[in-house]
Amino acid sequence: MKNPDETLKKYGMDPERVLLERKKKVQAFHEKLFEGVGAIVGGALDLCKKRGYGNASQLRVAQGAAEPGIYAMAILCTYPPDIIETKGGAIPYDSVLFACLLCASASDMSPDKPDFAVQHGVEAAHRMFKAIRGKSFRDCFIDSCQCQFCTARRKEHGIKFTDREDVGL
Repeated sequence: MKNPDETLKKYGMDPERVLLERKKKVQAFHEKLFEGVGAIVGGALDLCKKRGYGNASQLRVAQGAAEPGIYAMAILCTYPPDIIETKGGAIPYDSVLFACLLCASASDMSPDKPDFAVQHGVEAAHRMFKAIRGKSFRDCFIDSCQCQFCTARRKEHGIKFTDREDVGL
């Protein structure tokens, strides 16, 4: 397979600058999406308050809004063969737990998160997952990421490295 950095350089583009611009675009999209979904959920919670519903009902509304996103995250963050193996469209509990931990550890809305999670949300999620479940989680990057953590997880799970062009942010 072709190296994306070499391809970019061939066309006179700086790979680091391209990645930085891509991250900025994704962050801007994330902020708009966050605000849009927040407005919808906020409106639903305001309606609950106006109709006299309490915190328990409002919690159910928020849960109903959060579940589809968490399940989508669980599918996306799981090592693809592990999702394919599940039957009937079910999503493994470990995938949902990891998605929740990843969301919490990578959230910009949690300024008081532990130091080990700041700028290292994915690794923090892996660390917390292992503390809770006693095993490591096979995420979607495990077969293609060259970092020391993914290399160690690959070795633990017996997964071979695959040089693919699916670039994560």
